[in-house]
Amino acid sequence: MDAIRSQNSHCADCALEEVDSVNMQFGVFLCQYCAEVHIHFNLPIRKLSDNFNDEEISFLSKSGNQKANLSLLIGLPPWVVTPKKYNFDSIRHWWVEAKYIKAIWARESQKNVPKHDLNKFWFYIDEVTREQPKIKGPVMRQDIKKLFDEGTYLFGNSYIWHPVYGHKWTLLEKALDIITPSSAVSDASIHEACQKRLQLLNYPYPHAKGHLEMIHKARSVKKWVVLLERKIMVFQSNISQYPEFELNIEDVEISLTESNGLALFLQTRTNDLTFQSPKMEEVIEWYHALHCASYLLMVLSDDLMMPNYDLAELHICNIQNSNEYMGEKIHEAVLKKEGSIWKSVRSRWFVLRTQGLYYYINRTDKAPRGMIKLYPETKIEVGNDPKPSNHFLLIGEKVLHLWAENVHQKEEWVVKLNQAIANLKNPDIQRNYLTLN
Repeated sequence: MDAIRSQNSHCADCALEEVDSVNMQFGVFLCQYCAEVHIHFNLPIRKLSDNFNDEEISFLSKSGNQKANLSLLIGLPPWVVTPKKYNFDSIRHWWVEAKYIKAIWARESQKNVPKHDLNKFWFYIDEVTREQPKIKGPVMRQDIKKLFDEGTYLFGNSYIWHPVYGHKWTLLEKALDIITPSSAVSDASIHEACQKRLQLLNYPYPHAKGHLEMIHKARSVKKWVVLLERKIMVFQSNISQYPEFELNIEDVEISLTESNGLALFLQTRTNDLTFQSPKMEEVIEWYHALHCASYLLMVLSDDLMMPNYDLAELHICNIQNSNEYMGEKIHEAVLKKEGSIWKSVRSRWFVLRTQGLYYYINRTDKAPRGMIKLYPETKIEVGNDPKPSNHFLLIGEKVLHLWAENVHQKEEWVVKLNQAIANLKNPDIQRNYLTLN
């Protein structure tokens, strides 16, 4: 047992050296603080001072911190908050639930990426004379540097392509470390670095919006905060047209503090801002979104592709852990709806979101007139009317009669609604969007 303990001398969760317990389900060694959190979640914990039988010792010798973390943290993004970085009790509780109970970073190992020969497949395109750019090649690795040094045909602002670097043209000056690496850099390490970079390029750039309590100079006031592309925008409310102020994500140092509950701390050269929420998970989700944006901008720089956002949706909360979360837009169109009290039929603008079906009197309204909550048990039925009335039923907490404008729109609504309901049956849909879906 002493030999096993020496191989697992640091806590598997927070990396403290004072290990005194072991989780007998996952075979991980823990400090007393993390062990208490494991006990809170009814995970089987034993003190290392206990007596272990041969079967238990055999199990622990085959498991251990390194093996368990490789399995449980294989999909962990580099911007996720950990107890190692923030020694807060709230972070420990969130971490243990996410890592062991929900296992949101446990993924199957990725398929082996083919190891392309770096000395083959090189092409380049002459983008210096932009009038008629022409693809030239293939040019071997050893010849690329020679052409670049000569400066006759190949320049830093010329583009090259190689499967290791992804199916995308890349500026030559950004790939010189691959073409002419130092003697200490192996092709295997180049493959690994490029694979990590390609994974980051495929990751969705975060976008967050919702209400937070901003604390500045001992004053607390509710603000509408939006992370959009490279900026953090703070509005007076979610109906304000223009922000009170903006922060460039590159100029902000993002951290967590735990004075009066968990809070988000943003530090700039001129100002320190603290943001809080009644829900700890919401603060963590904001931290992940901001830290992810900062990390991607720092690592990927100009290669990062910013998605197109519907700016009209900036008043809708998309923080999944917020009480105000309405969900992302899936589909929208005009439908006729039968009243729940008075059985009159009126046209309304309907918006289907991940959490429900919202309807508005006018399309431009920011506040919905009503909402029909969707559940995994909700059913959509198409009526058997002899005439094509474009009528269908939404059967949930109550029966709702709806009419589309034509048969095509009715079929589209039925498909979209059934897809939204099917997604609610999938527990992965409910997970935080920063957990590498």
